[in-house]
Amino acid sequence: MKETIAFTPRKEVPMKRFILLLLCALMLALPAQAEFAGHPLLLDRDAGPCRSLTGSVRAAAVFVDVPGAPWTEADMTAALALLDANAAVLQREAAAAGVQLKITFERLHASADALPDMNDSRLWAIETMEDSNGSPMCDGDGSYCAYCTEGRPILFLLNTGGRCFALDSDDPFWEEYCVLYMPGTSGSTVRHELLHLYGAMDYYQNAACEQAAEALYPDSIMLRTRGESTVDSLTAYIIGWADAPDAAAVDFLRRTSEVTGEAMAAARDADDLRFGLRLRIDVEEDRAAAVAALRGVRLSGRAARAHLVAVGAGT
Repeated sequence: MKETIAFTPRKEVPMKRFILLLLCALMLALPAQAEFAGHPLLLDRDAGPCRSLTGSVRAAAVFVDVPGAPWTEADMTAALALLDANAAVLQREAAAAGVQLKITFERLHASADALPDMNDSRLWAIETMEDSNGSPMCDGDGSYCAYCTEGRPILFLLNTGGRCFALDSDDPFWEEYCVLYMPGTSGSTVRHELLHLYGAMDYYQNAACEQAAEALYPDSIMLRTRGESTVDSLTAYIIGWADAPDAAAVDFLRRTSEVTGEAMAAARDADDLRFGLRLRIDVEEDRAAAVAALRGVRLSGRAARAHLVAVGAGT
């Protein structure tokens, strides 16, 4: 009689399965990343001092007094509450993406003689930080300040009306900061500008980007700032919440593959022109003042490196 030997399949080692899945994920991710190398929406990913919005982030909240618009203790308390509330929103979204994030704010106080010019805010920022009781910003002498070495974002808070903007950089000697005009500023605007410091790009200025966002990310905070706006998957990839773009992000990048830095710059200039018109600048009556004002909002702080190169600016 033939003996029958029962065969028991060997159980797969969980670690081996994990490694195989990881390798498969990397193999799928690398082609997508290579395909979109140089895409203007990705130029500021993992660049500059503020590389990824993960882990422990200690931001500087600098309350800036300007003539006619000083901060009161009550106003500062309310502003900090708004910052904390929206930091909590980002933390919850990060947690849902499997990312640990804790944002805290160091409160500083400073004075400035005037409001910042969006087209030339660097000197204003340096002088304002020197006036605060915090660490000075980098002065280009080859030394790094804490805001660069620690990747700490700076939020300049003004107690008057104006257009919020952000400036990020891929230069290690250029701190990344945003300017927030707090009266009337929504929490989603605070999140929107903070995300810019980590490389996130606007979707609403370029027509192709706007169309792709309307189709794929209608609730993206980079498309419109509303209470229910959220961090979309492409922005999540850009700010370090994902190691590779997901299917929706790949679709978005392919739909906008023909977009150039020059096109984004033109779209931004058009948006700034509309903003200037909303300020009711009378071009015919005072052309010089109008041109100066429009230049003041030309680099509105969205900080796409492609845009800075395209217009030959160095803000």
